[in-house]
Amino acid sequence: MKKPVFLVYEPGESYDGGMEPLLVCSTEPAATHAADQITAFAARLKHRVDALDVWEEGIPDEEYARREAKRTHILQRARWPFGVKRSEYSTLDIAAKVMQLPFAQKVA
Repeated sequence: MKKPVFLVYEPGESYDGGMEPLLVCSTEPAATHAADQITAFAARLKHRVDALDVWEEGIPDEEYARREAKRTHILQRARWPFGVKRSEYSTLDIAAKVMQLPFAQKVA
């Protein structure tokens, strides 16, 4: 008996490297749940990072450096759901999607 496998991925433009796989799940509901959790986590993290506006006009260099250091610390320490690994330079504008992989695994 063959069972489908589902990929949770971050869609991307071909000029930007294409889609980025995040996680593989054995059921579609599990993959959909994971995609929702990853998307929600990214939105919360983006909100926290955006609150540290390093581009605010007129801030002194010391304040810029403090905000940038805090932002970097937040991104480096972020614990993504399901063990997803992301670089601190990765985008936080994630809308994770699910697709069935075009192959099946054998189930004993």
